[in-house]
Amino acid sequence: MIRNKKELTISILGKSYSIVTDEDSQVIEDAAKYVDSLLKRMVGVTHSPAGVMKKTTFVALQLAVDLLKKQQELESIGAKTTTLNDLLKELLV
Repeated sequence: MIRNKKELTISILGKSYSIVTDEDSQVIEDAAKYVDSLLKRMVGVTHSPAGVMKKTTFVALQLAVDLLKKQQELESIGAKTTTLNDLLKELLV
């Protein structure tokens, strides 16, 4: 599937960023809002570069944890689906 690249402007912590992507615009906008909300919770009133960097690292870690949990859930669902398919095959034979 060929996708067209497009330029989008997103806002994170009140700063605008222009990005070029071939992803769905709504997915990018939703992701930016999610990152923005995580950063706002973590950053609070910290404005020093070191403080912001530390907290953005924690946000990145939280996103990685969220991703890994979802991957584990999908693997579990895949295993259950395989088991159910095997049981159905046995019943239909």
